[in-house]
Amino acid sequence: MLWTHSTANRRIMALSKTAHMVLWPIVFLMFCGWVLELGGLSAVQADCKNEILKSNPYNSAQLPIAVGCGKVYRYLWWILWFEFPIFLMICAAVAGGLPRGLGTGLLGLLAVCTALQMWGCNVALNLIDDYTGTRKKRARVLFAGFIITNVANCCAILALGAAEGVLRDSGDDDYGKHGYGRRPRTTGDVPAGTTTSAV
Repeated sequence: MLWTHSTANRRIMALSKTAHMVLWPIVFLMFCGWVLELGGLSAVQADCKNEILKSNPYNSAQLPIAVGCGKVYRYLWWILWFEFPIFLMICAAVAGGLPRGLGTGLLGLLAVCTALQMWGCNVALNLIDDYTGTRKKRARVLFAGFIITNVANCCAILALGAAEGVLRDSGDDDYGKHGYGRRPRTTGDVPAGTTTSAV
């Protein structure tokens, strides 16, 4: 099982040892990718010059042109920082569990992050194609960060999704009460439509 339940606090879904073994490496990989994104994007923006903003690289990379350097990469910065609180939520889930019902929301946010990171990969690839020298190397660091974060996000979605599925199929009282899962049949359960008789 990937989820365990504490009798002291039924509102917290705690991860099992198996889930810890799977998710901690994913969390580490996600952090490494995020750090590469941060360094690569900082380096690429530091090399930005206002006088060349109308040049083709920004246009072909799907970035805004004819604006100041602070605005060229603003959407990439938003993607970068949108990932960070999701990363912290996953760390919290691995370290101490999540409030009941928050797992599905986390998966949804993580899916959005992954889609945005994929767009960031395309932007970084376009910059690599158009840049030369040191600027190309900086764009490659940015691309590596996006790729690593994407892989980690996809793995986290699979791992957390599997954990959520195990929880819903485990017969948990709260899930079964609201129709989200199935409760295990006990010896005292009688299928609907049958009758019993004393012998």
